[in-house]
Amino acid sequence: MDTVADMIKHNHPGSFGIENEPDNEVPALSLHFLCPCGSCGMKHKIYIGYRRKPPISRPSCEWNGSLSEPTLSPDATIWVIGAGV
Repeated sequence: MDTVADMIKHNHPGSFGIENEPDNEVPALSLHFLCPCGSCGMKHKIYIGYRRKPPISRPSCEWNGSLSEPTLSPDATIWVIGAGV
């Protein structure tokens, strides 16, 4: 896992960074990641909660807490394709 700034600077496909959401109205973390395809360069942001879904009205996921093998539930792919997150 990189910091979000490092992820953007190095632009490695599939890399991700997790940070506290600076907006006090959103009690969640945010997971930023680069598309793993390697050709589109798309950057995405998903609101996550550590081992729970955050109590927010925006689309969000539960994160398993792993930095080496992060897992989101529900699968974030649906949102990336369907909602353009």
